[in-house]
Formats: sequence, structure tokens, C-alpha cells
Amino acid sequence: MISRYIEPETSEGVGIRNQPVASRYFHRPLSELLGAFFEAGFVV
Repeated sequence: MISRYIEPETSEGVGIRNQPVASRYFHRPLSELLGAFFEAGFVV
């Protein structure tokens, strides 16, 4: 899992038991989520 962390990924799974349709999960690394802020000069 750690070797794939930096790769954006979409998967489906159970959100609520007995739900008729699977929930979609979207994994995004922090660098992708916050990249625009860092480029604009935001620092943590």
C-alpha cells in the first residue's frame, strides 16, 4: 500500500451495510489535494 500511496486511485466498497449500490472512494495524496495552495506560497 505505501508504494502506491502517491498514485490517485478510485475504488468501490460498502458504505452502509445492506446499501443497494456500492459507495465510491477516491484516494488522493495530500500533495495533489493541497498542491495549488503550496504553489501559491502556502506553508505548513
